[in-house]
Amino acid sequence: KERSYDVIGSDYEMPGIDGIEFLKLLRNLGDSTPFIIFTGRGREHVVIEALNSGADFYLQKGGDPKSQFAELIHKIRLAVERQRIERSLQITREAVEKASVRIFWLDSRGRFIYANEATCSALGYTHEELMRLTIGDIDPFFSRDEWNRFTERLRSHRSMVLQAFHTRKDRMKISVEMAFNIGEIDERGIIFAYSWNARERTALDVLAAQADARCHRIAEAFPHLYFEVEADGRLRFWNNAASAFTGQEYKDRTHTGATFLDIVMKGQQAHVADTISRVGEGHR
Repeated sequence: KERSYDVIGSDYEMPGIDGIEFLKLLRNLGDSTPFIIFTGRGREHVVIEALNSGADFYLQKGGDPKSQFAELIHKIRLAVERQRIERSLQITREAVEKASVRIFWLDSRGRFIYANEATCSALGYTHEELMRLTIGDIDPFFSRDEWNRFTERLRSHRSMVLQAFHTRKDRMKISVEMAFNIGEIDERGIIFAYSWNARERTALDVLAAQADARCHRIAEAFPHLYFEVEADGRLRFWNNAASAFTGQEYKDRTHTGATFLDIVMKGQQAHVADTISRVGEGHR
């Protein structure tokens, strides 16, 4: 009650209380300290009961003391390391579950396999309800074919950021920004998604953003180069074909590190700059 220990090593036969009763008492009190029990030879039933009661390891007495204590040292270290990993995983799970940002995982077919509390709250679904849905149920842009194309691009880029509009259970639409990563767990492709509320937009902003999203998804299917250029020459968006041609991937809508003039031949830069300026003034 007064201090904690890394490991408890307990004999089975002891006066007053045996090792199994001691173990059960600890576990009933909520004490999860790793527990190693010593038993005599031929007490297999004790081993089985100990493991069923929450013991981490057992050690049978007898034989060479040097090798037996070497095995004990090994099991102590294993028990400590296992508990350290379990505690770390528990902390990680708690941090993900209670995070303010929405975190959810999808399989390669777009089906929900995990969603944290923030995701469930924002979309108005229980966890069990979300686990029966796919990404297409909350984002109508992600049809089965579009999701397949998106995951192929994600495998190539490893991470992507985009704007989206999610449909809540009550059919209300919310504007979000999303980040995607892809990983492999047990040889299965898992998509890790994170979303948060986009900045406040007027109705016209929402319509414009929806039009942009549609335009960009269509442009990604084009076999030829497609660029969107600001009046000052900055690249606002470019498609996969343009990425392959220039060797520079489009990151997200805030990317401002490249200009259209960077990829124009030196002798044509002045002409292209003048053209961009004229278009910015309303000329075709």
